[in-house]
Amino acid sequence: MPPSFKLPTTASLAFENFLSSDTHPSLPSTASSTRHLFRFTLKKHKRITDTAKPSHLPQVLLTLNAYLPYLIALDDGLSGKPIADEEVTIILAKEIETEWRSVLSNTPLGRPVEAPRIQSKSLEYEILFTLSTFATIHVLSARETLHVLFVTHTTSPTAEARTTAITVAVKSLLTAHSIHTYLAHRATNAPITPPPCPDVSSSTFSALAALDIAEATLVTVAKDDPYSAAVAQERNKQDDEWMYKAPTISPVRALLFARLCVAASEHAARASGSLSSVPGMNQNLIRYTEDLRSTARAKACRFLGIDSEMGGDVAKGIAWLRAAKKELGFAGVDEEASRKKRFGSGLSQLKKEWQEKREDKKVARGAGDQSWGADAGRFEESRIVEGLCGKWEKLNDVMNTQTIPPSASLLAQLPSGREYFSNLQPYQPPQLDANTLAQMRVPPSPNLRAEQRDSDDSDDDDDGRAGALGVPGGFPGVGSSGGSEYY
Repeated sequence: MPPSFKLPTTASLAFENFLSSDTHPSLPSTASSTRHLFRFTLKKHKRITDTAKPSHLPQVLLTLNAYLPYLIALDDGLSGKPIADEEVTIILAKEIETEWRSVLSNTPLGRPVEAPRIQSKSLEYEILFTLSTFATIHVLSARETLHVLFVTHTTSPTAEARTTAITVAVKSLLTAHSIHTYLAHRATNAPITPPPCPDVSSSTFSALAALDIAEATLVTVAKDDPYSAAVAQERNKQDDEWMYKAPTISPVRALLFARLCVAASEHAARASGSLSSVPGMNQNLIRYTEDLRSTARAKACRFLGIDSEMGGDVAKGIAWLRAAKKELGFAGVDEEASRKKRFGSGLSQLKKEWQEKREDKKVARGAGDQSWGADAGRFEESRIVEGLCGKWEKLNDVMNTQTIPPSASLLAQLPSGREYFSNLQPYQPPQLDANTLAQMRVPPSPNLRAEQRDSDDSDDDDDGRAGALGVPGGFPGVGSSGGSEYY
């Protein structure tokens, strides 16, 4: 499950105060106008509730797509690159000053405050922050698309709907991967070293690109994983297909899925290592990548266990499941300890039911709930492993009575990873078309400058709302809507 990132906010910026163009006079002011709309949409996204944020993402994406070509045009003009086979002259009057709020910085524990704004004097950091926001929107869109697969208050999606949702989510994750890869190469040439915050570090972008490809690989495996769908159907009270239709998978696909999961765990491990090397990085994101690595390795162990069970070696399949438990963080048990633990089975079952209800409540709150999926699918995978392990242990106790080998040695027998995605298309920043660029030759409208100057007078912290300083007779920090500004 893709992580729940926050979208950054930014301060006002008028490009015409720093740039001018003899060939296209309207280009700086038009870029400022589109940036103002993008900034306003980010501020609105920050104010709305978590449940409404997923449905607001298309509006943020719309304004970002409108602003991005103008931003790239300014950069190309400063670099002397032609735009739509046309020469564009951009003159830098003074260094551009931009401010963005970091969303990946590690904030002190116990302090309900936001990370500070990061001031940068370069157009390059404006591009890095904007494109990073672009990639984050695609990750959040994939998260919202996949949420339909876990809902329990409606009928479970059909196989066609499940395939469509996963296909759309994978496409979004691959787009985010290409953007993060592009940013990783671009950030190496940033004018300021070290970077002002973790958000625009080359190591951060490389880690996020690896995280995207790991998520896309696991989501692709989930498309044809019948056990994942069966567990989701089992906890859905409006679905009874799991009662009479057992999940099946071919041995060849089980081995293939195991290798794909191993490759995903390697990507997640690389992401964890890169993020750990960035000073001031958010520890929750590092912990998420470590959990994703454990989940991917546990899935690989589960598929290898399924392959062993289908081959008639139930005992080895149980050992693989116990190895999966170790990867997920549960204590491994041997056969004797497995029998002894039945004395506390009542309390364990009660704790398990409480955890499942808590997880179902997170799913019911929607994709906007940041706590949902924060464990990178560890608990969801543990449900599958526990169900198979209990079934196979009963089968082995009653019919087969095979000796279960130790699971510690099996982890060293994991196969090599196999990449599913290859020859991915690199990201190409959007360019202004010839007709739009020709319209930039006219002088800018004075009314547009006045409107933008008036609208940019509002500060980002109070969001330009009336009554942000407080309602008469109310508590400080409470606006006219009655909600607290501490979030």
